[in-house]
Amino acid sequence: SHTEFEGRAIHSTSVVGDANDCHGHGTHVSGIVAGRLAGVAKGATVYAVKVLDCEGSGSVSNVLAGLDHAITEIVGKSPRRPTVINLSLGAPASAGSSIVSFAESAVDSNIVVVAAGGNDAVLACSLAPALSPKVISVASSSNGDTFSTAFSNHGSCVDVIAPGASIVSSSRVSDSTHELRSGTSMASPYVAGLAAQYLSAHPTATVQQVRDAIACAAVP
Repeated sequence: SHTEFEGRAIHSTSVVGDANDCHGHGTHVSGIVAGRLAGVAKGATVYAVKVLDCEGSGSVSNVLAGLDHAITEIVGKSPRRPTVINLSLGAPASAGSSIVSFAESAVDSNIVVVAAGGNDAVLACSLAPALSPKVISVASSSNGDTFSTAFSNHGSCVDVIAPGASIVSSSRVSDSTHELRSGTSMASPYVAGLAAQYLSAHPTATVQQVRDAIACAAVP
C-alpha cells in the first residue's frame, strides 16, 4: 500500500506469518526494484512472496516454498509475461543446494533470477543461491561508487556490483515514509529492476540476453 508502488504491489503469499511486512526488508527492497521515486523499473508490477520472519530470518524450507509459489502460481499462470525473481537472501552453501536447484530451474524456464551476494566480506561462492553460475549474483558498491569491502561478499561468483550503501527506499513505518538501509539485499534489486526494464523493452529476450545487456551496461 506504500505510495511508491502506486497500486502495482500485490501480496501473492506469505509462507511465514501474515501479509504484514513486520521487518521492513521486503518493503525497502521492493521500492528499489519498482518504486515511483526510489525504484529502477518504475512501471513494473511487484508480487510479494514473504519468506522471512519479523527478525529477517527464514528457513531453507520457507525459501523453497516461496520459490515454488513464484514459479508455479505467479509465472505458471502467465507464462508469456517477462519475469524477474529477486532473492535478497541467502543460505550457507552447505545447506542451500536445494535453493540453488530451484533457482536454476527457474532460469531454465527463462525466468531471470537475481540474488544478493552476501554481507560477510567473504567469497560469494560460499552463499546460495549466489554461487550459481545461472543466477545473477550482485555485490555492493559504496557511496563513492567503489567496491564496498566493508561488508560485501566478493570473488568469482559475483556477476555485477551495484549500489548497496545507505540506500533510500520505501519504509514499512507508513505508506509515505522512506528510510536508509545497506547491504547486498539493496544492491540486488537495483539489478533486478534493470533486468525488468530491459525485458519491458525486449519482452522476448532470453535470460542470457538479459545477462549480456546488464554486463554491457556495467562500467568495468
